[in-house]
Amino acid sequence: MWEWFVSVRVKNHRVSGPMVQEYAKKVTQKLGKTEFKASNIWLGSFRKRHEIVFNKLCGGSSDVNSETIEELVAKLPSIRCFERAGFLLWVKLLLV
Repeated sequence: MWEWFVSVRVKNHRVSGPMVQEYAKKVTQKLGKTEFKASNIWLGSFRKRHEIVFNKLCGGSSDVNSETIEELVAKLPSIRCFERAGFLLWVKLLLV
């Protein structure tokens, strides 16, 4: 499931909770696990385990050119970029 989720997000496609649940049901049915329900509780556990937050996506990765990003990074040295499971996470480090 996680690999599927990452592969979809890397392509910059939107993923919703019901989409994850539907895909999970299809996968488990192919594996012969007909009792699996992909409930909201299961979805919550999946999201928590993988630190997934479903937010609205605004624009796309191609909406901002790389020069703009480089200028921003140069101006804000307190911002660092980390990669986790194929996703770039921007974290503002508060310097005391």
